[in-house]
Amino acid sequence: MTLKRVLIQSLGALALAVVPVPADALTLKLADLNNLVAGNETIVVARVEGASSHYNQAGTFILTDLRLSASQVLKGRVDPQFAITQMGGSAGKFTTVIPGGAILIPGRSYLLFLRQESLPGTAAVTTLAEHCQGVFDIEDRNGVQWAVSQASGETLLADEKSEEGQADVPGGEEGMSLDQLVRSIQALVASTPNGGGK
Repeated sequence: MTLKRVLIQSLGALALAVVPVPADALTLKLADLNNLVAGNETIVVARVEGASSHYNQAGTFILTDLRLSASQVLKGRVDPQFAITQMGGSAGKFTTVIPGGAILIPGRSYLLFLRQESLPGTAAVTTLAEHCQGVFDIEDRNGVQWAVSQASGETLLADEKSEEGQADVPGGEEGMSLDQLVRSIQALVASTPNGGGK
């Protein structure tokens, strides 16, 4: 192989490496509050106490187990201390990032929409099947607890039934008070047979 050919191949590989990938390269279908409540078995306000990442049993995919403390259960049943598993994480020298995935940080509280799903190389586990749409960050705003969807700012595909094709997360980019979100969820759970269970 000539030096000229090696240089051309190297420059081609470098050009591919620096091609920008748009942040919104992944498009999720909008899950409105009705869909989130009906499609998930458990809805809970919880604090993340810790996280640990590992490979699945086959050693082919990285998963992260999270330990949580429930402060309010809005649908379903969970123990005061419970665990969930989500795709992605870091193990050894490798990191798996899930586009549109939820980000849960130890020490912070979230409102979570959870259900049983099989993840790569696992039996059914409790997980965030709606990815970032199934997580609301909880923050303090001048003494008021505020909930903002992690899907805020993501490109979402509007449901066919959405008016004028608009797609926005519950509460929009600004979010809403946690109390308002909790009351809306409780009303939907109460108005649905079997609490909106799957």
